[in-house]
Amino acid sequence: MKWKDNLRRLKLSLFLSYKNALQEKAMLMCMPGIYRRNWNEGNCRIIEKVMIKKISDLGDIYKIIQVTWKGNCFDNTLLHKQKVDKWIACYDNSTKQLEEVGGGERKCSFFPERLLLLLSGATYKRIKSLNSLVK
Repeated sequence: MKWKDNLRRLKLSLFLSYKNALQEKAMLMCMPGIYRRNWNEGNCRIIEKVMIKKISDLGDIYKIIQVTWKGNCFDNTLLHKQKVDKWIACYDNSTKQLEEVGGGERKCSFFPERLLLLLSGATYKRIKSLNSLVK
């Protein structure tokens, strides 16, 4: 009954391949969005948002915009933009990360089940999905 064992192995292999493909698709679908983190530094409230938008289906290329605002913790004054950083990244299938194009060092990792983004050692929580805005 060696052929039955081979058939079981083949079925298991096909099932695992299908499962991996679904997980990969879920990862790619979850990445576009707006992510946010807040923290206090002295008497300043700092808010950082990262927007990830897919700009090419062909090469899995994404535009990333990171914006930092600073405001006063005590009187809730209007926050003003401190810094805007824009870069282009490509999804690397082997590392499962977005990597900066053009020799940059920045990389983004994702935890789709928890809606988290890791960028430069900081953790961001997704506040909005951009899947409907692709292109």
